[in-house]
Amino acid sequence: MQLKNKKAMALLAAGVVLMIIIGGCAQEAEKPLEKVGNTASGIEWEVQKTLQLESEPIDTAVSLDGSQIFVLNDLGQILIYSSAGSFLHKIELGNQFDHIELSPRGDHLILNSRKKKSVQVIALDFIQDINVSGSPFKGSENAPVVVAIFDDFE
Repeated sequence: MQLKNKKAMALLAAGVVLMIIIGGCAQEAEKPLEKVGNTASGIEWEVQKTLQLESEPIDTAVSLDGSQIFVLNDLGQILIYSSAGSFLHKIELGNQFDHIELSPRGDHLILNSRKKKSVQVIALDFIQDINVSGSPFKGSENAPVVVAIFDDFE
């Protein structure tokens, strides 16, 4: 009989110890990451940029090279920012969309609408200004397309 009591006591003690360990782990999991310098529980992080918006953001997407940030807002607009945080462009869409995603090549924006049960694909073509001042050219200087001629290569 004594052997059975000892086994029962040992099992009871092991159960209590196990509950204390599990309870401690659960409490540890509920704790938020504590920032110590720029390290949080083994993860180094820092805020690089904060975009202050005039409207509520619904979703965001970032170009593959990180040069553009696309923000879908509650006014049905896509606001495009540079990675430095400067505003570049705005696309008016209407407020039926609730999710945006950039295609793998970065040349299409995919818009989802749960309300309308639809997906819309927008082709993106970024226009780059090239400074050709001082370069030889043909045609009018104010033409929408300027062709620079480099024929003095040797």
